[in-house]
Amino acid sequence: MRRNNDVVGQHGFEPGVRYLHVMRYLLIVLTLFSLIVPLPAVAGGSPETTLLVVNADSPLSLTVANTYTRLREIPANHVVWLHDIPSLGRINIKTFRERIWAPVRKYMDKQGLAEDIDSIVYSADFPYAVDLRQELKQHKVKPHRYIGRYASLTGLTYFARQVENNQIGYLSRYPNQYFRRDLTAKITLVDMKNEDEKLYKEARKALRKKEYQAAYESLLSLNRKYSPRASILLPLAEAQASLEKRVQAISSLKQLEELGANNSLVLRNSRYLKKLHDDPEFIQILQRMDTPTARFEKPHGFRSRYHWSRYTLPRSDNTTDQYFLSAMLAYTGQRGNSLPEIKYYLERSAASDGSHPQGTVYLMENGDIRTEARQPWYSDTCALLKEMNRKCEILEGILPKNRQDIIGLTTGTRSFKWKSSNNRLLPGAIADSFTSYGGDFDTRPQTKLTEFLRQGAAGSSGAVTEPFSFAEKFPLPLMHYYYAMGASLAEAWYQAVASPYQTILVGDPLAQPFADFSKPRLARPNPDRPWQGEVYLYAETSASNSQKISQLELWIDGLPISEAAAGKPLIWDTRTVSDGYHDLRLVAVDDGPIETRSYKRYSIYVSNKTIDFEVKVKNNEPVYYENIVVTGNATDTVIEIFQGSRALGSIKVENGDWKIMIPSEKLGIGKVLLSVIATGTNGDRIYTKPIWLNIKPAPDSPAVNEGLSGEPGLLATLQYKGTGIEFRKIENLGGRYNKLINKKALLENIQIDGQFRVDQSGFHQLTISTKNEITISVDGQRYQREAPVNEYGLVYLPLFLARGWHDISI
Repeated sequence: MRRNNDVVGQHGFEPGVRYLHVMRYLLIVLTLFSLIVPLPAVAGGSPETTLLVVNADSPLSLTVANTYTRLREIPANHVVWLHDIPSLGRINIKTFRERIWAPVRKYMDKQGLAEDIDSIVYSADFPYAVDLRQELKQHKVKPHRYIGRYASLTGLTYFARQVENNQIGYLSRYPNQYFRRDLTAKITLVDMKNEDEKLYKEARKALRKKEYQAAYESLLSLNRKYSPRASILLPLAEAQASLEKRVQAISSLKQLEELGANNSLVLRNSRYLKKLHDDPEFIQILQRMDTPTARFEKPHGFRSRYHWSRYTLPRSDNTTDQYFLSAMLAYTGQRGNSLPEIKYYLERSAASDGSHPQGTVYLMENGDIRTEARQPWYSDTCALLKEMNRKCEILEGILPKNRQDIIGLTTGTRSFKWKSSNNRLLPGAIADSFTSYGGDFDTRPQTKLTEFLRQGAAGSSGAVTEPFSFAEKFPLPLMHYYYAMGASLAEAWYQAVASPYQTILVGDPLAQPFADFSKPRLARPNPDRPWQGEVYLYAETSASNSQKISQLELWIDGLPISEAAAGKPLIWDTRTVSDGYHDLRLVAVDDGPIETRSYKRYSIYVSNKTIDFEVKVKNNEPVYYENIVVTGNATDTVIEIFQGSRALGSIKVENGDWKIMIPSEKLGIGKVLLSVIATGTNGDRIYTKPIWLNIKPAPDSPAVNEGLSGEPGLLATLQYKGTGIEFRKIENLGGRYNKLINKKALLENIQIDGQFRVDQSGFHQLTISTKNEITISVDGQRYQREAPVNEYGLVYLPLFLARGWHDISI
């Protein structure tokens, strides 16, 4: 069955019920305000409002960060480098606060960015999940499978203001006030009493066991007591239909309609309602459910300083409704993406901005609860997209077949095989699947979100633990509509997820393929000449007649300096900064609900004083492991070299030549921007022209034994004290090796030998977690670490390998 532009309304879930229900709100629906705040209108989809967090110990994290900084022109001081990340899998909430969030918050406060950062983006090599059990115990929250034990890294970062204030409101069903709500949704009644909840579960069990009369009698009594309630009405209708009580079954289903329940797919898939499939009234119910009637809050540009509680005024004493958009650029552990794959989807995502691709959004229906959960919003999504002349199709199956124009995909399945579908994702596409472990990378079953990224998606998401069939924990298909309206990928995603704490967002959060950019440029003064004193900047934009500019902004070195109405000058006193080169960004903000930001970047030379200073770089394209040599000549000067805010080296010069050497491996691979600052004895400073470096990969180690025969795998030799040696075969280089160990004996040493295969030449990274002394040899190159280096024990070993087999010994 194929349905184009079918429309279904909005519904929610109640714990433990896989059937159709009415959306339940904790907020009484009176007059809801989309947003009323007396603040400048600036949205959250731009590099000026983005903070990039990097694992400074990981060459791979540094390299991914270099790629993203170049593609997105992230301001130099909007990058923070963290050390001693404890795990790349799961950490506890205390560690999240102390090792990740505390230094990020401290950095924003120190740099004066706390009020201006909207998006916090993690590079590769960060943990993806956070254990909440300490938090739940502290707040005396009883373990509950629907709450779960784990949150995602990006979910907790989104609710970071609650986390730092020791609040747990993010665990509720609708904690995200930025979520765009259905304004026509009804409110359900209070929860059932314990004895009635028990009776309800027994009735559902009787229905499954085909004890229809018993189920019918129990559900009928509950319906009289709690009517109207969708969670009771649907199984009651199923029991009635099974008992040939057609009139009563149709009556119960009509009551569902009156509550606003619209999940027609559940009705179609219900085996108990098959007897009604030829009933004209049942067919009419399905048709009415497939008619667009829901009305949603309009999409809106994001700002971390906004209060999203829908009160008429912001409340300065309450930050629980203020958030940070958050995403992870890449996951690179087991079942993750390789560096070439990461570069592929980040590059095509950045190139898609403003391209308005003529693609199609595909919404998949099948008999799985995973698609039933989001199907009620399918028809609304298609109807809204078609009003914008965007293509949308509702198809039956797991994946579309032979479609080369996919700009959006929503499906629900345990696993899928993309290659056999012969599909193509367009640059900028969002694709996701509703499944239990799409973002839990330590579990083997179920296809991971990284498969969509591997195929070139700009972004995807998945649950880091069993979320159960709660639509609130996954993005509604309306995400594709918000995206088509011009919202950034992160804005579209978070507006579509009511409870994002268990779901991780991976990809490029700044992707905006449907945005209309105004392209500002500096009309005067001349950016190619030195500037002095107070300057008045006049901007021109390429805004069309349909666009209006609400304001212009001036950013210097990653900090907001001034703002002005369109057509008015921006004022900057250049004497407030040191002489030399500075990063200037001219930003235009559209006067629309999405508040699209457009910018133009300039390198401005400020010359209020005369300081002689010379800087040279011996080699602007060093090879990895090669030292970068920066030289110059100065008198009574302190020379400092920075990458953003990270100090890389300094020297005090009395008179004459100076030289600073920087290990290239400290910077990662790719293009890197360095700044050199000279400070004289009188305190005057000058910023030299920024230095661009392109750090190239080291030569590849050649493959060995390309014609290797025999069974693949590694051999582990385990030496036990007093009991001799045991041998174990390892099928996969990745994974935990503790299962190999005989826990009844005292282990002295593990030796792992064998060969592994590399499918693509170039940079690779071997990451090992151990607190013991370790020696690693790859193709004869030896690396040794004594124990303990730190309390966490992560080892990051960069490797440059040719395609083929390579020797390894651990």
